[in-house]
Amino acid sequence: MTSQPPPFAPTSFLSLPYRLRHEIYTYAIDWPDLRVPFTRLARECQRVEANWESRREPKCTIPSPRVAARTTPTLLLLNRQITAEALPVLRAKTLVLETLPPYTPFLGRPMDITDFIGEATLQRVRRVLLKMDLVMDARGWAKTVETLLDVWCVKNSLVEVVVNVTCAYGEERNVIGEEASRQQAAVLISKVSRSENVVFLDAFV
Repeated sequence: MTSQPPPFAPTSFLSLPYRLRHEIYTYAIDWPDLRVPFTRLARECQRVEANWESRREPKCTIPSPRVAARTTPTLLLLNRQITAEALPVLRAKTLVLETLPPYTPFLGRPMDITDFIGEATLQRVRRVLLKMDLVMDARGWAKTVETLLDVWCVKNSLVEVVVNVTCAYGEERNVIGEEASRQQAAVLISKVSRSENVVFLDAFV
């Protein structure tokens, strides 16, 4: 009688070498892409506003948009060891903000960035990339930057803040306006920077 080969013993995730686990973390966890909830809410607000206008009701009666509840990545809820190993990987990544929270008729202004990312999370972020189009919505970016400053001035873990400012004025460029935009952004961000950790980049089209 031929003996059967022994079955493979199950392997747990934590039995894998740490380097392999670390590699998995880099692919499995990241900061959220805020363009997704921003776009969804912007479409919802446009639909609701159009519906209200068709009924000729005052905009002050438009309900507040529903923001999805903030959730913790599942990977950070498995056990303490995985959380301890995965958190540094997440915090080493760059949080990218390249679009603004949507404008809501209920508020009469854009929503706050803290409606989508909690203050405690923002205070633990180490690297941030701001891609600001000051021509499309300079006031909106100023408000978002001021909100970030309010949060970071209380507490922050910033190591690097990269500011990429785009001012696409077209053929008739407003040189004075462009320079003022650069200086304003640099001054605002430098308030929470650590020594020379802020890298200021301009990209004019």
